[in-house]
Formats: sequence, structure tokens, C-alpha cells
Amino acid sequence: MKNMKIGGHFRLMLLRITLLYLLMAMSRLFFYIYNIDVIDSLTLSSLPSIIKASFIFDTASIFYVNILFILLSLIPFNFREKGWWQAILGVIFTLTNSAALFVSISDIFYFRYKLSRIAGDDLRYFSEDNFWSLFWSSIGQYWFGILFFVLLVVVLYYVGFVLLKLKIKRHFISNKPVRYAFQTIILVFSMLFAIVGIRGFSISAATFPITMSDATSYVEPKYASLVLSNPFCLIRTFNHSLVSPQLSKDTDLYQPVQSVDSCQYNIENMNIVLVVLESFGSAHIKSLSDSFKADDITYTPFLDSLFQHGLLMTSAYQSGGRSIDAMPAMWASIPSYKQNFLSLPQSAAEYKALPDILSDMGYTTSFMHGATESSMSFKSFGQMAGINNFTALEDYESEVGRDDFDGKWGVFDHKFLPFALSKIDELKSPFFNTIFTLSSHHPYTIPKGYEDKYPTGKIDIHKTIAYSDDALRAFFNGAKSKPWYNNTLFIVTADHGSGADNAKWLKPPYNYRVPIFMYTPSGIIPAQKIDKVVSHIDLMPTLLSMMNYKDKFFGYGTNYFEVSEKEPFVVNSFMGTYNVVTKDILYQFNDKDLVGVYDYINDYLLKNNLVSSHKSSDIEFYKAYIQSYYTMVGKRKYTVN
Repeated sequence: MKNMKIGGHFRLMLLRITLLYLLMAMSRLFFYIYNIDVIDSLTLSSLPSIIKASFIFDTASIFYVNILFILLSLIPFNFREKGWWQAILGVIFTLTNSAALFVSISDIFYFRYKLSRIAGDDLRYFSEDNFWSLFWSSIGQYWFGILFFVLLVVVLYYVGFVLLKLKIKRHFISNKPVRYAFQTIILVFSMLFAIVGIRGFSISAATFPITMSDATSYVEPKYASLVLSNPFCLIRTFNHSLVSPQLSKDTDLYQPVQSVDSCQYNIENMNIVLVVLESFGSAHIKSLSDSFKADDITYTPFLDSLFQHGLLMTSAYQSGGRSIDAMPAMWASIPSYKQNFLSLPQSAAEYKALPDILSDMGYTTSFMHGATESSMSFKSFGQMAGINNFTALEDYESEVGRDDFDGKWGVFDHKFLPFALSKIDELKSPFFNTIFTLSSHHPYTIPKGYEDKYPTGKIDIHKTIAYSDDALRAFFNGAKSKPWYNNTLFIVTADHGSGADNAKWLKPPYNYRVPIFMYTPSGIIPAQKIDKVVSHIDLMPTLLSMMNYKDKFFGYGTNYFEVSEKEPFVVNSFMGTYNVVTKDILYQFNDKDLVGVYDYINDYLLKNNLVSSHKSSDIEFYKAYIQSYYTMVGKRKYTVN
């Protein structure tokens, strides 16, 4: 193909920018095809709004990345026509947009784990000790994505600077002063247009530049992640600053300072062992998911059996998106919504969290996790929350050796859980101990010699779910012989879900369901199932009630056993929206208003949006609840005083 020599800098720049739109569209198409089971099928009626929104967010991405390129392409000096200057432009254009495309391609695969676009808070994982190991592992696993990326980069450079060439035979305006003035006007116009594009084509002083949550202003919430574009999402959330919605001005409608009444289950002076299972969403557990048929194999035979002997919350939800969100939710009753709470600068503050309160009551507090001490900010937050003893990868390897490292995250579960059990023996009773497993995390590594022991399952995680369930069985069998066992409350939950093998459990709110289970070997808590809507942030108020704690405390959860006139609800964030889940209704809010209402029990694929017809007296309360969170986080206020 012959080179296309284009006359005029502005025209050439427009063609190169147009090329970027085409490459971004190809990336979005790949994103949709790969994640169609999560995003949902498109309808003809939805296409115009999806195309419009995609153009708006791609424009923001393209101009964010290419603002320097546009400036250097249109700078009104004759040296821009020199070959060396065009070569510089080629390097800038190719490198910056290759980086942008790499983020976009990475989004295609990472989305299934996070269920939202790559954003600024994800950059914290660069500091994790195992980041590069996971990075190279992902490169190998998603090699076809790398090939697609290379193809786009080749097209980017070849079309942009080999096929398209500058051709200047004579200047359109011969008078130099007039020509410079005209070129300056073009430059200023182009830069202003770029700024307007970055803002979402809004220039009104009354409006703000678009954010990720604005996607729901153009399309239904289920399509929000499809129309969003990286690197827009990454750049707009880069500084981890708190982005507050404007849902309610009634700051007195909800206050997170509360107290609890005593509960029928008294656990004063009992040990508490909180077991947090990595990625054990309810979708993978036969006794909690209706996607399993009666004759289907179970990946969690031990949990299914254990759940018959204690209190099982069958409609329980995670209070954040990832592992880093789990401990603020469980220990301090503080959820994470669109941003990880611990990624915000406002998380560095004073707390009066559950471990600290229990410490005041004479409890020994500890946390055990087979990854490094710095992983997921567990230790840094744990110290603020009142955890006094930590056991991590470094402790295991100093005592046992390095042979049990899984190559990515830490110590295999079947090795670390017995080690944790031995460390619990060293704790002075009563104790509050949290154990966080890790093997059932991507890339789902099974230790050598165990590969054929567990069922493969329908998706990759199932085999490691079965492996970790077996490791948990061994942990409980070992605990039975301990003198502290019968005087212990065991709580088993998961930090978050991780995919599913069917459409229902990939949709909100089911994709956020996790087990929450309480078990006392002594039988203080009888076997029962409770279908009340609860979440991780309710754990702290519940335990405080069971301890007969009388003082006020800060928290966004409620006691599991509390009887209230207001219908129980939980709040989480999914694809740029706030999801308020009640027993049978899912409400979705963007940063400004209610945008979705679904009967998720009967319409679990969320096809029928009832927002125009549904009325509820609690909607303003839900708005105030969400707004209160941002008010308190903005003030860094997480204590009663």
C-alpha cells in the first residue's frame, strides 16, 4: 500500500485521532465479546445510547493521552514540517497510545475479577511484593490478549506514521504573519476542543467534568462498564481523592453512631475465630446457590456439612469489591463503595474498631495470613484497628522454610492453616483471631501432588475452592483437639465473590453474595438458617451485642438479630452504581439520583427496570445513608467522639 501523503497539519492530525477512535472501538468490541456473560446482551434500542456514551468516554481518553501530541502537531512554526520533528511526533504518538491501549486490553481480562474498570486505586498493587510474578503469569495465561495488543500497536504505528505522511507543497496562506495568526487560532481551537472533550462536551460553569459514575446518565447501569473507557477511568481516579456523590442534603436522616441491645446469644469471655475465605462467593457453594442441581458435585463438601450445625445467613453480602475492603468492613463496620476505603488518604485516622474494643475487654487480638506482612494493607490497618499480633509469610518461612510458597501469593492453605492453628495455641484466652486464606485466588494454583484430588469444575476457581475447603476441614479437625475449642465462636465468611458459571450469579446482587456463618461447638448458637439481608459491616455490631457491649460506637452496620421497623438493606457498588439491596428489590443510584429498580428475585437478569413506576418511602433514607458515608469519610470521623 502506498503512503498517503496528506496536505495540512490539522487534517493529518484529525486522521491520526480518527485512527485512535477506531482502535478504541476494536478494544471495546473485544471487551464486550469476552465479558458478554457479565455485561448482558445488547438490544437494538440500547445501541444509540451505547454508541453515544462510548464516543464521549473515548473522546475523554483520547484527548487526555494526546493533549501533548496535538499541541506539538499544531504548534505554529515551520520546523514542524521537518523530518526529525515528525519522527519525534511518531515516537510520542506511538508510545503514549500504546500505553493507553495496553491498559484498555488489560481491562478486558481484569474486569471479570474486579467487575469494574481499572481505576487509580488499582495502582496500589504495583507495590505488592508479588506484583511482577502475577503480571508475568497473566501474560502467559492471556497470551491472545497480548497478540491483540501487538496487532493494535502495529496498526497504530503503521497507519499513523508510515501510511499517513505529511505533504506540504505550498502554504495555503503565503503571508507569514497572517499564516502564523491563522495557525495559532487553529491550535487554540483544537486545545479548547480537547478540553471540552475531556470534560464530556460540557462547558457550563454549573457542570463538572464527567466522572465514571456519569456513564449511568447515558445508559442503563448494566452497560456502564461497557461504555466507560480507559485510560479515562485510570486518569480520573489517579490521585485516590474522595469523589462524593450528590444524593442527599439531609445529613441528619442517618447517623452512624449507634448502640446495640443485648442479644439472645451471650458469648462473653468466649474466644472468637473469624475465618475469611478468599473468593468463596456463594455462587461456588452448593448449599447456598440455586444454580446447583441435586445430583451436581459440590466443591465445598466440608462447608456444606458444617453449615448444618450452626447459624447460616443465606442472604449475606460482601461490603466491598476486593480483599482489601474486607477487614475495614468486618473490624470497623466501614464499607467500600466505588473506591477502596484503604486507598483513600482519609483512611489514615483514629478508629475505635472491634479489635480495639475487645482488647479493652481483656481479649488478645491477632491476624494470620499466609502472604507478606505488607499485603493488602492488612497489617497497617490492623494496627489502627487494634490488632496486636500478626502472623504472615515471613513468620512461616522463618520457622518452616520456603518450600510451601505457592509462587504468587504466599503459603498454600493446607500448610498455613495448621501453622495458624499452632499459633492460636500461643494466644492468651480469651482471644479474637482472624485467619485469612489465600489459595483460592487467581491464578488458582494447586500444590504439586494435589492436582488430581479435586474436581475440575466448570470454571478455573472451582478446583481451588475444593482444595481450600479440604484445607479448612483439616483445620477444624485439628481444632477439635484443642482445649480452647469448645469455648470458641467460629465465624466463617468470604472476602468477596469471584465469578460464577451461570448468568444469574454474575448479576447484582447475587454476584456479591457470600456465606456468613456462626458456629459454637458447645451449642450456644443452635443450627438455623436466617434469610435476613445482611453484610460484612453488620459483623461488628452483632458481636458487640453478643458481648453485651453497652457503649455507643461508630459503624454503618446493624446487629444481625436486631428487630427494626425499617426493612433490612445492604449497600454495595457495582459498575459505577450504588446498589441498595432489600429482601426482594434492588435499587441502583448514580451520583445524583435513582436510576434503576429491579425485582431481582423474579427478574434476576435485570431486564425490566421499574424505576418509572416503583415508589418507596425509603428511597430518601437510602440516599442519606450513602451520603453520610462520604460525609464521615471526608471528615475522617470513625469514632463516637
